[in-house]
Amino acid sequence: MAAGSRLTDFTVLCFDVYGILVDWESGIFDTLNPHFHPHPIRTKHLHGFAVCEAREKAQNQSMQHSEVLASVVLRNRDGHTHKRR
Repeated sequence: MAAGSRLTDFTVLCFDVYGILVDWESGIFDTLNPHFHPHPIRTKHLHGFAVCEAREKAQNQSMQHSEVLASVVLRNRDGHTHKRR
């Protein structure tokens, strides 16, 4: 809030708490972890997942987000990665 503002000056408050309430990084990592050899590096694999997710979404813009995530998880699980074209 701006200095001097009061809570009653606002009609709507919005909070972005998705990343706090939903630990999506652990869910992705725990799902893919059994397929990493031999010692997974969390940040490296999460970054790779994010890159694959962005490419999948760009290539399939009509896909629902849940379908994009499923596709990327299956590609990573099966050892496939998105190659740059």
